[in-house]
Amino acid sequence: MADIFGIAFTENKWQLSHIKATENDSVLHSAQELEYPFPFVYDSFFDPTNFALMALAVKEQKMEKGITDLDLSFSLPVNFAAVKRVALPIDADEATIKEQALWEMSTFLTGKLADYKIIKTDSVFDLGDFKEHLFMAIHKNIIQQIVNLTQKINSHLKRVWLDFSSFQSYLTHHDFIRDGENQLLVKIDTFQIKSHLYIQGQYYHTYIDSLPLNEQGAVDGGAFLSVLRKHFNDSKSLIRQLPMALSDRLQLYFWNSGTVDGLSEVVLNNFTSAELLTATVNNRQTNAIEAIGLVLD
Repeated sequence: MADIFGIAFTENKWQLSHIKATENDSVLHSAQELEYPFPFVYDSFFDPTNFALMALAVKEQKMEKGITDLDLSFSLPVNFAAVKRVALPIDADEATIKEQALWEMSTFLTGKLADYKIIKTDSVFDLGDFKEHLFMAIHKNIIQQIVNLTQKINSHLKRVWLDFSSFQSYLTHHDFIRDGENQLLVKIDTFQIKSHLYIQGQYYHTYIDSLPLNEQGAVDGGAFLSVLRKHFNDSKSLIRQLPMALSDRLQLYFWNSGTVDGLSEVVLNNFTSAELLTATVNNRQTNAIEAIGLVLD
């Protein structure tokens, strides 16, 4: 049985979770955040030079932990993919679903369809006579860099997820996301606010905005609250329009993964107890939840 590394990428650091294989079981051995071996820039993140350095960093962790047989799982920011919902008759077969998804993706993507890996997710919503299937498209250059990294350290590629799936796995495991309820996971990173909306226990949509800064370059608390409240209110408005939502009640899970202090207090002071599922601050237990969710089978 192989050990597993879960690798997730934030705008500040990369996360590493380690599932250690034993004779009878697999257990979460560790979870940590590590410095990037190169500056984080979205446009050049998957540059081959960068990922050669990334491979060395992962290899160092593999050797340090004394691992010989290793599987790798990756969680990518949703920014690195295109995500689209495709509605089809409830009795559509897999061939029809695939054909329609490829056609819709071909009109949706900015590049050539042949340049992307199209992946059907497990997210499906029942709309009566129709079912809405979620597809994601990841550029093949990104997939290739991940494959190259895996091969360079003599390991095996287990899975590639987007961040919202890793968060869903973690939150479901800890009973924060439940069937029949609606949650908004708000992730604060170094440059962005991302709000992932889960309806009836399944991922539905992501809102992304830049962190608002004041003239001194610090996060503007008032503007931050306005953006967050807009994500929350827009989510509630969307839920009310969807037939599969049993209730418009929405709870917020707040995770500050970046280097910004004081934002948890802003949330606690401006959202009611009925609106808040929980609010977290930076600490060892919460900073690597994306990488942990990635390996919770």
